Amino acid sequence: MFKRIKASLANPSSIPNYRKDNIGLVLLYIILLCFIATIPTLTKSVKANSVSDEIKFQVREFLVEARFDLPKGTIEDNTLTITKKTDGFYLGDTLAIVFPTDEILPLDLVAQQIYYVCKVNDHNVEMYFIGSKVKTYTYTELGLDGFDLEFVNIVDYKNRTLEFERLEKAYDKIYSDIKGLRTTLSVLGTFIRVFALAILFDLVCAFLARGIKGLSFKEVFVIVMYAFVLETVGQIIDELYGFDIFSYIGCFLGIVYFIIALRNVEVFKIENK
Repeated sequence: MFKRIKASLANPSSIPNYRKDNIGLVLLYIILLCFIATIPTLTKSVKANSVSDEIKFQVREFLVEARFDLPKGTIEDNTLTITKKTDGFYLGDTLAIVFPTDEILPLDLVAQQIYYVCKVNDHNVEMYFIGSKVKTYTYTELGLDGFDLEFVNIVDYKNRTLEFERLEKAYDKIYSDIKGLRTTLSVLGTFIRVFALAILFDLVCAFLARGIKGLSFKEVFVIVMYAFVLETVGQIIDELYGFDIFSYIGCFLGIVYFIIALRNVEVFKIENK
């Protein structure tokens, strides 16, 4: 296996020497690489114990911009009293907050591909993640007793900041409860995406190059699988640093390695006679 890894990463001219490999062995090789590709996602998810500062900043900006459309009311003794009704509002395609006066259901929002749905009720908050109800929280549990829904309009900056921090602690608590589910789905999503792209590239190239130099579809497929390992490596680096360019570089190098491997097929055919 080490020789195959070396060929895939640094010696493409020797890749044709492994064209007779069993498809199952090659798939196992790709699956292993795809699992490695999930490590950055897993590491980031495990380390994150709270909502990122970037998202918190986005929420603050959104609430300030939407301050005139927010409902009016207070939370006292674990009871929400709304004095000005409003429809729910959305933060991009990530979060939706639904109030008791809303007729729309959380699952309707999930159908619109909104991942997090927070349903605000008179005495509690229901949190949904991708259609699954994670947990029901009382306002006391979230530390929101005495919270004013109009806090965004507080003139005093210090007091307004303190209320923002109270709200952020509340959704940090919610985040910690969905962390396990979110991590599992994120890792699974990364694995499926990397594996699907690898197989798609392999199948397309193998189909287009079938018959070249007398190679069978299976032989071309194996050569492509090894040649395009760099494309998978590019996606791993992309997951680690968040730059899409590495995926494109990996794809380009995969094509170059594939061409080099095909040019060396005749050499290995003669050597193996």
